[in-house]
Amino acid sequence: MPKMDLSKPQRQSPIGVGVLFFKKLRVAINIFISIVVVQFGFQSNFSSLSFGLMVGGVLLVVFIVAYLHYRKFTFYVEEESFIIEKGLIRRDKITVPFDRIQSVHINQNLIQRILRVVGLKIDTAGSAIKELEIAALPKPYARSLQEYLTAKRDSVLKQEIEIEGEEKLEEAQEIVSRGEKSPLIKLSVKDVFRIGLTENHLKRGLILFAIINGYVWQYEEYLLAPFKELVSEYEDFVMGQWIVLLPIGIIAFLIVALILSLLQSLLRFYDLKFFVDEKGVQLIAGLLKKAEYQIPVNKIQFITWTSNPLRKLLGLKTISVKQAGSNQAGDKQSMLVPGATQEQLNVVLDEFYPERHSSAFMSFYSHRFFKTQLCVLFGIIPSLLLLVLWFLDPWYLLVSPIWLAISIPLSIRFAASWEIECNKDLIKLKRGWIFPKVVIIKYYKLQNLKLNQNFFQKNRKTVHLDFFTAGGNIRMWQLDEKVAKDLYDFILYKVESSNASWM
Repeated sequence: MPKMDLSKPQRQSPIGVGVLFFKKLRVAINIFISIVVVQFGFQSNFSSLSFGLMVGGVLLVVFIVAYLHYRKFTFYVEEESFIIEKGLIRRDKITVPFDRIQSVHINQNLIQRILRVVGLKIDTAGSAIKELEIAALPKPYARSLQEYLTAKRDSVLKQEIEIEGEEKLEEAQEIVSRGEKSPLIKLSVKDVFRIGLTENHLKRGLILFAIINGYVWQYEEYLLAPFKELVSEYEDFVMGQWIVLLPIGIIAFLIVALILSLLQSLLRFYDLKFFVDEKGVQLIAGLLKKAEYQIPVNKIQFITWTSNPLRKLLGLKTISVKQAGSNQAGDKQSMLVPGATQEQLNVVLDEFYPERHSSAFMSFYSHRFFKTQLCVLFGIIPSLLLLVLWFLDPWYLLVSPIWLAISIPLSIRFAASWEIECNKDLIKLKRGWIFPKVVIIKYYKLQNLKLNQNFFQKNRKTVHLDFFTAGGNIRMWQLDEKVAKDLYDFILYKVESSNASWM
């Protein structure tokens, strides 16, 4: 453990004033656009002296606020807790016991890189957000603080386990000092571009469209006013040539979405390294914002891997490591590793789930009613609605049977893909064939099980089986009632008979 004196309140690096300035400047710019531009419009004289003085005044206020926040931000250790005090008008004192610390991350965005400092973020058990953040520290000091907090957490946990018994102490020591650092996955620039090319471009494009549309709608009066005459002039032409222009628009949309996917992948996954050392799982990645994430081995709740049609062609999968956290945290509690091959996935699974080779798996599938349900919801009902619309356009009479012919086989295949596999140590849940997803969990990581049955399921003797973990909840849809109850009893027995801790 690094020797650090944190008994007295410590401040960030003085350069933190610059980091806080740019962070608050972003907020000030949004307010400036919303108030000044909207109130006075784009016809205002932005080169005038008064406008310059206004901008200068805003910058001065932002700098003063940033400096005061820097002065009022301190951190220190008191007894067995790490404490941060911050705030100007309202003072906040955030106290986190060492044993509640999940993981300690180091990251570095573009501003921090220019100013040669790093940020430190601390995840706590049950927290929906990363509530503890120190924005500007010298990198050697941040590394020492990271190691200090991690060591203090492990020391407290070991003391607690010593009280409970010698057997659990050995288990904790195995977790705390797990092996030597051994990289598992490393992505080259070529790999990152392959990931970008195989992203969900439709999703990326729709998100971008929603953002742009939101801004256009919010500032419609000012953004579209200069183009009203041009739109009116070409309105008839566009309406007359929509058959030609629509494919061009779709192609342009896909090209923009592809470029966005490539840029996002490059920014997020550049020089990605995923490995395991004595501290647990670690991931380092990022171009402009270099982020370093850690999850202690004992905090890992479950692992999932997914794919899509493009990545399946290249033999790539996306691995997600889920750590303990509240349901509201969502993906903030996940470590995402895209572009892994099957061989790399096997290395990860052998590292954390060697029990998958200890005994054979038994498989259980959704009830046949699930197929009927999906066929009705996504096949028959939409086709009937299309038939009802035939009076608007005769083309709907042709579209309806085509939709039915496509949706029914897809629905049947999707329903058939839902599966639970169990052996004496693990559960695997599978679903999807176009976008397959597999989840693997150790029994003792489960916090609760629940059988869900509505009125319609009761008549057909089917139930949903819900799994609750500290890393999120998972549902197996439409199991046969008897099979589900047997699984419930078996899994509950495995959970209650295990001496291992979920944390």
